[in-house]
Amino acid sequence: MGCSGGRDSVALLGLLALLAESDRLSLTVGHIDHGLRSASEREAALVEHLARQLGLPVLVRRLQLDAQAPGLPARARDARHAALHQMRTELGLHRVALAHTATDQAETVLLHLSRGAGLRGLGGMRAVESGAAVVRPLLELARARTGPLCSRLGLAYVDDPSNDDLDHPRVRIRQEVLPRLAQGRGGVEDALAASALAAREAADALDVWIDREQRGRHRGGHRYDLTEWRGLPRAVRLGWLQAIALHAGVPIDSLGRRSLRAIDRGLVAGGAKGWGLAHSTRIETDGLLLTITPGEPVRTPPDDTA
Repeated sequence: MGCSGGRDSVALLGLLALLAESDRLSLTVGHIDHGLRSASEREAALVEHLARQLGLPVLVRRLQLDAQAPGLPARARDARHAALHQMRTELGLHRVALAHTATDQAETVLLHLSRGAGLRGLGGMRAVESGAAVVRPLLELARARTGPLCSRLGLAYVDDPSNDDLDHPRVRIRQEVLPRLAQGRGGVEDALAASALAAREAADALDVWIDREQRGRHRGGHRYDLTEWRGLPRAVRLGWLQAIALHAGVPIDSLGRRSLRAIDRGLVAGGAKGWGLAHSTRIETDGLLLTITPGEPVRTPPDDTA
C-alpha cells in the first residue's frame, strides 16, 4: 500500500495491518518521497517507523521532480503512482491500496463537473480498478474520521502543508466549496459519492451498448453499417464514433466533442460526406456505410467536406 504519512494513509495502514494479521494478507508499505519539501525526509522516516511498529516491510523511493515546471501536482501524482506500481511488480504483489476518502471523491466530482466532464468523469474514482490493480478501501469514509481513527489505533501522522495551499483547485474546493454546500444540510460528501456511483453505473451501461453497436455494425476492416443510425440516442452515437476511431488508431486527443458532434450531425443528415481527422485518418460515408481509411496527417480540425 502507498503511505504518505498523512492521516488518511496512516488510517488505512492501521486498518490493513489488522486485516493482514487476521486474514493472512501479504502487506508491504510503500512510501514515495517527492523531494520537494524539507520535511519530506522526516515524513519518510515516520512511515518507516510506523512500518516497524506494525511489523511490516517497507520500501522508500525518492523521486526527482522539477518543482518549477508547470502541472506539478499532476506530475507528482503520476510519478508517485508509477513508482508504487513498479514496487508492486518487483515484489510480485497483486494490488496497490490508496487512501482516497469520500472527501477526495467529492472533490474529484466537483472538479470534473467544473471542467465539463462527461459521465465517466462525473463517476469519479472507483473503489476497485481491476485493470490498474488499484484498490481504495476508504472511498466511503469521510476524511474527518481518519484523524480520530489514527488516534484509536495509536498511530502518529503528519499534516502536509500543501493541503492548505489555496493555489490548488482541489484545496479551494475542500476548504471553501464543500463547507458552503454543507451549510444547512449534512451528508454532502455522501450525496456526491452516490451521484458518482450513479454516473459510473450509467457510463458502464453505455459502454456495454456502445460495444454491442460496434460489434453488430462491423462489416469487416474499418467498415460499419449505418442502418437505423438516427434511432440511437446521441450519447450512444458519439461513444460509438469515438470507439471505432480509437480502434482505427486515432489518438484520443484529436477526438474532441466538437469534432465528434460535427461528424454525428452529418451522419444524421444522411447522404455522402467525408471528414478529415488529424493523425492519418479519413472518415467517409455514402449514407449507408461508414468507412475509416488511414491517410496523411491533417493539420486542420475536422471539417464537413460535403
